[in-house]
Amino acid sequence: MLEPRDIPAPDYENQFVLLSVADAIAKAEAGRYADGFACLQAGLERAYEHVRAGEPWGAALVERWERSLENFCRTYPVLA
Repeated sequence: MLEPRDIPAPDYENQFVLLSVADAIAKAEAGRYADGFACLQAGLERAYEHVRAGEPWGAALVERWERSLENFCRTYPVLA
């Protein structure tokens, strides 16, 4: 039996993650670290909304956003 995190998110959600990560990186490269972080944080909150709505792929989407935020924080001085 598949675990909820094993059910892939729809392509449009995955595309939204990719575009948001690119936007966050662009903001960080321009020195706007907090704005980049906020962009990804908003995406994570959107993913939690899908979980609350009962989407079977919501957990997988939350994990993807969490990894994106973790990678961003390792790369850019968000708390500087």
